[in-house]
Formats: sequence, C-alpha cells, structure tokens
Amino acid sequence: MKASSLGEVLAENILLRSQRLGLGLSDLVQKTGLSRNALWYIRSGHLETIRFSSLSRISEVLECEPYELLKPIELRR
Repeated sequence: MKASSLGEVLAENILLRSQRLGLGLSDLVQKTGLSRNALWYIRSGHLETIRFSSLSRISEVLECEPYELLKPIELRR
C-alpha cells in the first residue's frame, strides 16, 4: 500500500508497528486511553488532523517517537 496523505501514512505506520508488537485495536484503546472510535478513525486513514497529545500517547505505546509515525515507510526491494 502506497500511502499518500498524512492520514494514510499515519494509519499504515500504526498498523505495522502495532502488528510487530502484537497489539490489536483493543490493546491500543486500553494502553493509550483513547476511545475505540478515535483509534478506529485514525487507523482508517481518513484522518486530516490529530492532536499532539493523542499522537504522543500512541507513539509511547508503540515504542517510537511521534515523528516516526508521520514519516512514509520506505520498503526495501
């Protein structure tokens, strides 16, 4: 999947990092304190804006820095 918008990039990064850590949506809800609807919307790729506090909580759970969730993933061939 080639992400083009910021929302798509964020969704792709969250999905890949959560899979690597074995975390599902329910785990992210519990660990971040964000609502299921908010996290579903973020992970759907339709997001246009996000509060830094939400981004920070997600990145903490995913063991990365907030900026890493906003960078497009470069796949090596």
